[in-house]
Amino acid sequence: SGGTVGFKKVNRESYEAGYQCGLRMIKAIETLLDKQDVRLEIHLDGFGQGRDAVMQSILGSEGLRMRTCVRAIVDTTKIKFGGVRAKKLRKI
Repeated sequence: SGGTVGFKKVNRESYEAGYQCGLRMIKAIETLLDKQDVRLEIHLDGFGQGRDAVMQSILGSEGLRMRTCVRAIVDTTKIKFGGVRAKKLRKI
């Protein structure tokens, strides 16, 4: 999450926080790649800047080595259709 990378309060939701999370994830996976063969399945949940930032870090030059072990990228975002009317969004 954005907080584990060192961002505070509102900055945890920023694009940069998502990108830094992606880079930290890539480093952790690359240390595992040195020790053993790894097969990954990436699950993306929800919409927003963080999702785009993580994907850019994986697809960029930083994720070149990690991409070889990715088996699938799955979107697990729940999309609501029909049903009852949603609550009004809270505006701060």
